[in-house]
Amino acid sequence: VIVEVFGKLTAEEQWIYHMLVDVGLSMRFVAIVLGIPKTTFARRRDALADKIRGLLLEYEVVRDRLGL
Repeated sequence: VIVEVFGKLTAEEQWIYHMLVDVGLSMRFVAIVLGIPKTTFARRRDALADKIRGLLLEYEVVRDRLGL
């Protein structure tokens, strides 16, 4: 499920996720690399989290595991 959901993200969304979660870069640093204000990047990060959450909840196995 995780691999399928990750594959549904755009290349930029995958990169952002990787930089924040796997590499552990700060939100501030990633925003600088992307050339956008930190607050704008925070909104994009939050939207990405919502998108991942929504995609995961499309799977019955995830909903069952969460008791939903």
